[in-house]
This record gives sequence, C-alpha cells and structure tokens, in this order.
Amino acid sequence: MKIRYVKKAKKQGRIFVFCMVYNEEWFLPHFLDHHRRLGVDHFVFYDDLSTDRTREMLLAQDDCTVVMPTAEPGEKIQHGVWLQKRVGTEAPELEGPGKWGITLDADELMILPTRFSTIGEVVGYLDRKNLKCALAPMVDFYPQRLADRFYDPLPPIKGCPWFDRDPGFQRIPGRRGPQMIPSGVRVRLLRLLASQHPEKMKEIYGDKAYRYAKLWKMPIVKTGEGIVRTTAHNLNIEPPTDIQLAIAHFKFYPRLDERIDEAFGRNGHFQGGVEYKFLKAVLELFPEQPLVGSRSVEYLSPEDLEHAGLMWAH
Repeated sequence: MKIRYVKKAKKQGRIFVFCMVYNEEWFLPHFLDHHRRLGVDHFVFYDDLSTDRTREMLLAQDDCTVVMPTAEPGEKIQHGVWLQKRVGTEAPELEGPGKWGITLDADELMILPTRFSTIGEVVGYLDRKNLKCALAPMVDFYPQRLADRFYDPLPPIKGCPWFDRDPGFQRIPGRRGPQMIPSGVRVRLLRLLASQHPEKMKEIYGDKAYRYAKLWKMPIVKTGEGIVRTTAHNLNIEPPTDIQLAIAHFKFYPRLDERIDEAFGRNGHFQGGVEYKFLKAVLELFPEQPLVGSRSVEYLSPEDLEHAGLMWAH
C-alpha cells in the first residue's frame, strides 16, 4: 500500500495535526475549529475511503492536506491496528524532518497545560528541552446521562462537560508505555453490564477476558528522529515526564448510534469493533443511565485537568 496526495494545503507549517478519518462529517467542524484556536494552521488528513461528506469538506479547506491509500495491482488495503501503526508513522514523516506532528482521531481534542496558550508555545518548550515527544491521557468526556448524548448543535465539550479525575494508567520509569489502571466511565458501564446482564457479557466477549482500552497516547512527535509507533498508543521511545498534555475524548456524541451500526464489519476499531458491541448493549439496556459518579469533575477550563493531576508542564 502507498499513500498518495489528493490535495495539499496552501501553507505547510512546521507544526501540523495528522488525523485518520472515516465518515467524520459531524466531528470535523468542531475538530478544526478547536485546533485552529490553538494556533494550528496545517492539517493532514488520511481519508480511509469515507462514504459521507468527509472528503468533500476537507477538500474545501485551504489549510488541509488530504492523503488516501493506493493499493498496488492485486494488493488489498488492510485496516485495523496494522493500518494505524503504519500510516500513523509514515504519513507524518512525509511532511519532512524537523517538524512536529500531532496525531489525533477526529473525536479527540487536544488540551494544553495552562502555561501555554498555543501549540507553538508547547513546541518551543519541547525544543528548548530537546524533547522529541509527549504523552497525554485520553480523558473520556461525557454528559450527565446516556440519553443526553443528543446535544447537537452544542460542541463536544459543551455537550459532554464531565470527566473522571482518575488517570487510567501509571507511568513506570524505564518503560516505553505506562501500566494500565482500569478506571473511568466506560469501566463503570462495563461493570454495570457484567453485574446486571452477565449473559450479554458472554454474548459479546465469549470466554475471553475483557481487555480494557488503553487511555493514553503519545500524540506529539518530532519527525526525522527515527520515532516509530509500535502501537496506536506507544512509541519506540519512553515519553518524558517534564510535560503531560491531555486529550479530551468523546465517545458519547449525537452520532454514536450511527457509528455503532457502521462499525460492524470494519476492523478499524479497538478489538475489531467489540467495543461498539458493548456500547450498543449499554445504550439498549440502560438508555437513561446516569454517567456522573463520585469521581466525576465538571470541566470548566484546563485548570480542572491540572488540579486532577492529569496534565502538567514543569
């Protein structure tokens, strides 16, 4: 498989956001607006053969580069973890060495420590300290109840203003990736499903133990340094402890029900889409379920993530 340019942005800066997309027309306006306000002026989107208006929307944006997969004769384009690792490494490197690529999904918004107002200031900090990457927890944001996910036309952070103060992982010195600590709103929902509908758990997972989703990423990486994504969450180098950014992650949004339906048959999601089977069961069995719990915090500003110990810059 090769990556081909469909369109190049009018301006290619030293800092860019890279995002793999498939049918993300609802999220894209919010994603672009949020990161433009953080000073991003170049986006690189890998369109994984979208069937909605995603590609049309991106082609109309002056600051967006669009790339797509091209298969050699007789070659089948693969999806899933293989695609995320390969494209997540190769596509940003196409922008050339000495640049900073910020890799995010369309349902993720970067949040910066309060000492920074722009991504450019973060990059300046990393350059001064000779750091090549940074880690960020994927913080699940959610509404008060499952039924409140239909919050359109509010932007994601307004519609889902709650998060858990637990990090979901522990950094281990000398290890490239953190150690997982199961926590958060999805873990609470999983335990609720297991306690009240164990037959549904067996239907979804069979005899296999549930593997919790990793709630961190290494979103920002300097190109031309030989850094490779070993998984969708880890790199081949250990992230520094000087700085930790945050990613606001939105699972519960107005188009979730449609996304669940289209996810079946695609292998581009965690555990081959089994996460969406779990979410479908939760939506059907607990439609009015409250999501706010004893560990919940209402998000008002980035300071809330710092006070929870989820984000910092020393």
